[in-house]
Amino acid sequence: MTALVPTAAEKQGIFATPVCTNNTGSTCNTTATQIANINPLAAAYIKDIFSTIPAGSPLDHSLQVSQRNTYNARQDLVRIDHTFNEKFSVWGRVLNDSIPTTEPGGLFTGSPLPNVSTTSTNSPGRTWVFHGLYTIRPNLVNDGGYNKSYGAITSDAIGQDGTLQSPDIKATLPFPVTLGRVPTLSFTGGSSVTGFGPYRDFNRNHAAYDNLTWIKGRHTFKFGASVNHYQKTENNGGNNVGSFAFSSTAVPAGTPSFAQSWANFLLGNTSSFAQNSLDVTPDIRTWQWEAYAQDDFRLRSNLTISVGLRYSLFRQPIDSKHELTNFDPALWKASDAPQIDAAGNVVAGTGNLQNGLIVNGQNSPFGAKVANERTKDFAPRLGIAWDPFSKGKTSVRAGYGIYYDAMLFGVYEQNIFNNIPFVQSVTIPNTRLENPAAGTPSISLAPKVIRGTPMPYLTPYTQQWSLGIQQEIGRNFVLDVSYVGTKGTHLLGIVDINEVPVGAGLAAGLHTGGGTAFTSADTPKLNALRPYRGYNVINTLESAFDSNYHSLQVSLDKRLGAAGTFGLSYTWSHNLTDNQSDRSNAPQNSYNWHNGEYGPASLDRRHIITFNYVYELPFFKNGKGAERFVLGGWQISGTTQLGSGTPLTATTASVDPGGLGILGSSVAGPRPDMICDPNKGAPHTIVQWFNTACFADVPAGVVRPGNAGRGTILGPGFQNWNISLFKNFNFTERWKIQLRGESFNFINHPNPNAPTTGITSSLYGKITSFHDPRIIQLGAKLYF
Repeated sequence: MTALVPTAAEKQGIFATPVCTNNTGSTCNTTATQIANINPLAAAYIKDIFSTIPAGSPLDHSLQVSQRNTYNARQDLVRIDHTFNEKFSVWGRVLNDSIPTTEPGGLFTGSPLPNVSTTSTNSPGRTWVFHGLYTIRPNLVNDGGYNKSYGAITSDAIGQDGTLQSPDIKATLPFPVTLGRVPTLSFTGGSSVTGFGPYRDFNRNHAAYDNLTWIKGRHTFKFGASVNHYQKTENNGGNNVGSFAFSSTAVPAGTPSFAQSWANFLLGNTSSFAQNSLDVTPDIRTWQWEAYAQDDFRLRSNLTISVGLRYSLFRQPIDSKHELTNFDPALWKASDAPQIDAAGNVVAGTGNLQNGLIVNGQNSPFGAKVANERTKDFAPRLGIAWDPFSKGKTSVRAGYGIYYDAMLFGVYEQNIFNNIPFVQSVTIPNTRLENPAAGTPSISLAPKVIRGTPMPYLTPYTQQWSLGIQQEIGRNFVLDVSYVGTKGTHLLGIVDINEVPVGAGLAAGLHTGGGTAFTSADTPKLNALRPYRGYNVINTLESAFDSNYHSLQVSLDKRLGAAGTFGLSYTWSHNLTDNQSDRSNAPQNSYNWHNGEYGPASLDRRHIITFNYVYELPFFKNGKGAERFVLGGWQISGTTQLGSGTPLTATTASVDPGGLGILGSSVAGPRPDMICDPNKGAPHTIVQWFNTACFADVPAGVVRPGNAGRGTILGPGFQNWNISLFKNFNFTERWKIQLRGESFNFINHPNPNAPTTGITSSLYGKITSFHDPRIIQLGAKLYF
């Protein structure tokens, strides 16, 4: 990694070229090559942090840094089985694991500064499982159980960014610091002193279930129910420590920008200070209930029909601290909306700045929750198994079912982290390092960016169906041909619901500059035309998207008796959707969700071939004594996979030709026009994978979003050969040792990652990374 840090002389206030020591705006009044009176807090940073960092090159401030992660893992498993009598038996299992790691660049940070942002992290997990089986009668069996699981991520700052490691850095800040780190420093043209944590992410889950099986005549009835309680607590770990920024304003000609920003640091002149009032920690909890009934009816000796019904009640989560927020469009009132001035800012003193925002347990119409609950989620199931010739060599299987899914809970935490009113932020421009509160706080009048979760909430579900034929061919050959399909409905996806209608901004005369495309310079003016006036972007999850999947799956399996097995399978499939993920990809134009976004899903691979095998090598199989013990009985196994590429999407940046207002904090992003097929005649080289000339910005004067669809570029395919060689040494009936040699990507085939698809990038169209090369590992296992 490369860091940009001060030289040895600059740490002492000595510069190779003049730096500005006094300025009025962008005009420099005084220059010098030495700063003698270094700010006391800056001196403390130099003593505790920068003195531990090697000096940067006098040529360009660069420092080459090698950093090494530490990754360890341990897992302990204990299981106890006990049979009380022929009717009643129980078993229990306790699993305990830990994954201690050290991140030299910091968890979620990746800083290049050595030993500054370093974190020590652990990911412990514990699972308790208890299960009981009771035979009430020979034809009536009940089994039930209870599971408790705990998982966490705990991380602490152990680098110089921590207050314990840098005791001389004592800043006077507007809000109390509850995180044990020093304030962040950022420099124009240089590497930042930054960090993350302490971080505590705890997940606790309790689940109980019971199942009853009743065999009556040709019927096998099954009934069951489960209840699950989930709790998630996670702190933000962010900017409660405060952050100072140092700019290169008024830098003299010939002086590097970093040298000037470092000079401002030594002088204590900050261009901006920001701090959050607290490090919020949500406490999300929820209940989930399910029940089912099923009948496997043996209609004839060669025909079985399965019919079932499942009911799911996935409760909306709550926050025990009553800090869970959501945006309810139905409660937003135009009459309460603030006024917006010509610059796109809120007119002070007008309107309700929390218009449409609801808080659980306070003003939410849903009480302790922030959305409605679905109580009619019934899921039917149907299955058929048929041996048409009653010879046990042919099987026809078909099935259909509906499957409901619960929503992930991290997105509710994001509402708490991002939305007003619980976390207050202060921004103070042009203030002092030793006492930022002495400056005049800047009260931002820009409309707030907020987040939301589905309103109204519709439970995501999929319909799944299949039809397959299995046929024994010859001796120990089985051919399986199946059609498998799914249809996803009410799937989750994120949307900026506060986009401006296409062309409205241009028609209202809000565009400035050349052409017709909005840029970041005039995007704020669009705030006056947003549907929910008074807010900027509203990034909201919606359960409103769809998908479909169709596939032909063919497999051939051959048993080789005691010598082993092999299998060959081929899948042709096509997966289409109108949103690529549940919270990472948003429609470019929220007024055209389906037609503008419908295309291949990001995981769509049209062709996949897989070959797997296990074979006992015949060498020395019939040997005797030590010869057979050492050289005989070796087995080789492996898998080979070949697949076509996944679809990729072309993007652009910095231009908004439709005037949607999606530049900045919006989860939506602009796409270019597609003017030809990028896969036709594609070079498929490292320097240019697809035809890059097929994408261009929307023509000047044309007012609309780019017409390039999702997934129009076909990425690189892959092939992977994994091979294992192993041998068991049996010493007694109870003791044996297994030696294993394993190779992943055995032939060391280069499998490229996706090329860069942003048309404004200097790496546009290029392959810049690859999947893992050949990896070989040796191991031994002791069985007793």
